[in-house]
Amino acid sequence: MAGAMEDEVTFLFQLGVMRDGVSAPAHLLTLAHLKELAVKFVHEKIPDNGLNRLADRILLFRHDYCSPNMLQLINSATDVTDETLVEIVLVANPLVCDGRGDSAPVARPHALAVHSYKAPTFCDFCGEMLFGLVRQGLKCEGM
Repeated sequence: MAGAMEDEVTFLFQLGVMRDGVSAPAHLLTLAHLKELAVKFVHEKIPDNGLNRLADRILLFRHDYCSPNMLQLINSATDVTDETLVEIVLVANPLVCDGRGDSAPVARPHALAVHSYKAPTFCDFCGEMLFGLVRQGLKCEGM
């Protein structure tokens, strides 16, 4: 069984204040499998989430602290390597594509960036107070 650990990618999922480590075989790590793991994570952490079509509501971002926009949309499973922090973002409306392109609304992912709030602020997701003097949370640049 030597070498089996080398074939695994170990990373972190984060959803709001919840964070946990995940391991997956490197040869199975596709974008679809990553999304399946994210759905499983959400169901484990929030069993009674009441969200239908959860897989269609998930966007995955990796934290890149060297970039001005700290969250980078994951477009390929190769974006996820050992110790990557993967942020799970749930969108209000399922992302649908009916193939015609004329009746489905265009879903724009949030452009989340680190933000320093000047007044006491509560998280829109979990309702908890954001702590710290600077860089307390993320804010969509489109808002």
